[in-house]
Amino acid sequence: MDKERIQQIRELGDRLADYVSQQNDRAFFTAFFQHRYDRFRAALIKANLAHIRHGNAPLITLDPYIAIFEEGNEMPASDWRLARDLVLIRMIEQLYHKGWIKGHLEAIPEASEESEAAS
Repeated sequence: MDKERIQQIRELGDRLADYVSQQNDRAFFTAFFQHRYDRFRAALIKANLAHIRHGNAPLITLDPYIAIFEEGNEMPASDWRLARDLVLIRMIEQLYHKGWIKGHLEAIPEASEESEAAS
């Protein structure tokens, strides 16, 4: 993975962690564990629109989204799950430092839920 993509993943994770903690959007945090690309993308779009409705700049724009999650020709990157997981790892790291995780342990899916979702 190239350094530019890693930096975009890091920045997206930071923005999404800020969004989750500021808006207390547990539903989005939980939706980020989606294993279906279309549902994952829909959750990102929904959060993006909610963020804009509050008078903020978009959480993610076209070029970073394509660089992180798309391969081209309307096809998800073959490693989109890896990219999602890396964004999620960064989000969790940042949410932990912000204290959000400690107050929202119920938002973290159980291991069995994650396994069922992957099926």
